[in-house]
Amino acid sequence: MIDKFSLRLRSFRYFLFATFMSLLFAADCEHCFLFAGEVIEVPQRRRTLFCLPLITRMGPQPEKGDTTSGETESSPVHESPNWESICSYCSYSFDLDNVDGSAKKVVENLRPDLVEHLKKSSLKVQELSGGISNRLLLVDLLSDVNLPKKERDRILIRVYGEETDKIIDRQAEVRTLITLQENQCAGRLYGVFDNGMCYEHVPGQTLTADSIRDPHISRLIVREIVRLHCIYQQPKDHPAVDLFSKMENMYEQISREWENKDQGRRFKEYFTHPEQFLAEIKEIREYIKSPKVKSPIVFCHNDLLCGNILYDKEEDRVHFIDFEYAGLNYQAYDLANYFNEFAGVEDCSYDRFPSKEFQIDFLKQYLENWDKAHNRSANTPISPDRIHELYVNVNKFTVVSHLFWILWACFQAKNSKIDFDFLAYARIRYDEYFTRKREWLSD
Repeated sequence: MIDKFSLRLRSFRYFLFATFMSLLFAADCEHCFLFAGEVIEVPQRRRTLFCLPLITRMGPQPEKGDTTSGETESSPVHESPNWESICSYCSYSFDLDNVDGSAKKVVENLRPDLVEHLKKSSLKVQELSGGISNRLLLVDLLSDVNLPKKERDRILIRVYGEETDKIIDRQAEVRTLITLQENQCAGRLYGVFDNGMCYEHVPGQTLTADSIRDPHISRLIVREIVRLHCIYQQPKDHPAVDLFSKMENMYEQISREWENKDQGRRFKEYFTHPEQFLAEIKEIREYIKSPKVKSPIVFCHNDLLCGNILYDKEEDRVHFIDFEYAGLNYQAYDLANYFNEFAGVEDCSYDRFPSKEFQIDFLKQYLENWDKAHNRSANTPISPDRIHELYVNVNKFTVVSHLFWILWACFQAKNSKIDFDFLAYARIRYDEYFTRKREWLSD
């Protein structure tokens, strides 16, 4: 058995070597992985194959020294994640033209505990609908289908969308999932492969435009958001906020020549002056950093649409899924984005945007749960002024949320092979962006 000191010393040596190798090969590779080639005994954890992601090509980094807005120079991560147990890695690219064969290959490599079981059973693979960033597959062992839900070994395989590595830091996503797992906010990550990941299936029913408004479910969502926001709050604990840098990165991608000429033509018809996006990013960034807006930096999901919220009736709780955009961000942004997503995606309509009364009630519950999580007196009522201040800040951040997803949708329109009209969606949010901007940022 390796003692903790020796384990940490060995991990530190691996980290130094990994850093050297990442600098050596950064110019030539999208991402590479270092294997120590042995199984390490980790105290109080199951044995896992040591796997250390070295680099992932990233977009523009946050401005240095900007501490007021939360966009700070990245600080090193201390203690978490534990690199020696972060995940397993399978050097394999999932083939969507051979779903069954690829699923078996991934499961055999990332769930070695099921290899013997697979010799006696086959896999049932079905694609789940609703995703417009990635392809999501549910894998069942056929021998388990008659078992109660809680006893089934169900696996999810996510195949990344085309070119999404240009706007999503996959290494940061893995670190996030490990942290969420340690805080019991997400299912277990089994491992990653070249163009996706494999993780535990979380039970529950996807919410709809109606069920998300249910008062009981709404209360459960409030509690889960607060729980997520309390995971860690210091920039040193996680990569810095890069909200506007990501917007600039997406703009840079869509400003280049479009391979699909028809899509490129539609893009220019919908957005006759695309260079204006840069001016909007600059203006909104300056406004958010001004004294007119106040919002603490917390850990955020950043993409709480109905399809990413599951209700488990048996446990009477909600689960959040799909954390690829998660990270430190403004508290008010996460709440604003949640309200924006009431409009839906495939049939997006901002007639569904929650009323002021709904928002006030939701935000009051949020503050009550926030105070409780921070050991503040439950007997002290939440003042109307405090609720109003949060309400105003949240609605200002609805503008920021729209700008981000407009650029995201344009990027997807240029690169994605998923059957969805991203440009029409972008245009709907573009119109709503200016409506909300006139209403909330005109002071």
